Amino acid sequence: MKIAIHQPEFMPWLGFFQKMYLADKFIIFDHVQFKKRYFENRNQIVSSDGNVAYITVPVLTKNKYLQAINSVKIDQQQIQWKKKILNKISIFILKALILNTIFLKLSIYSSHFNRIG
Repeated sequence: MKIAIHQPEFMPWLGFFQKMYLADKFIIFDHVQFKKRYFENRNQIVSSDGNVAYITVPVLTKNKYLQAINSVKIDQQQIQWKKKILNKISIFILKALILNTIFLKLSIYSSHFNRIG
């Protein structure tokens, strides 16, 4: 029997889901200490041209140094966080789509032709 244990992460990477799929039992290890500015409440996104940006869920951490992951609360005072994340992701996706379109159109120049017609 394969048992996999993983701490929760915000927007986990594909390997997380593969680990879950391959395990007979999967345990979410969420009663350990929350690490501020780590992948429990933020993650990186990478654009097709290599730009890296963080997307973050704001959480309440003031005077809560030893709180467990499962007791961390979202900071509801920051009402724009969802919109900021969606905007950042859509900008990166749009850049990727534009670049892919340009490269597809320019790919003709990497092909070998004998005639112009």
